[in-house]
Amino acid sequence: MQDDLSPVFTFACTSRAGSGMSQKELRRMYGYTKTLEAGTGASKKPFTDTLKSANRFVAVVRRFQRALIAPLDWKKVVMIIDGRQYPVYVRDAIDVVQEEVMGVELGDFAGERMKKTPR
Repeated sequence: MQDDLSPVFTFACTSRAGSGMSQKELRRMYGYTKTLEAGTGASKKPFTDTLKSANRFVAVVRRFQRALIAPLDWKKVVMIIDGRQYPVYVRDAIDVVQEEVMGVELGDFAGERMKKTPR
């Protein structure tokens, strides 16, 4: 994947509260981006030169999304609300809390680092 396309993939994977865009939304985004890129008249077209079809775009986004989420050990859960299914990625709360606690630096309540005071 080209670095030029990184913002496109990041948006596609993180929109909709982190669950990513649906296939229908990805296809709409592909068509819009392809039209926009064609209208620029630029000789370098990283999006359409790399991704020749909407199907290819959907497949690459899904692979990119799995590559982002798998190392974080997030779980995919399907929530059903009013008969519609929404995929959501979640982590165990205890894992999140443990990571935050392990990353804390000692300090006082004013947010300054603790200093040793002479006796």
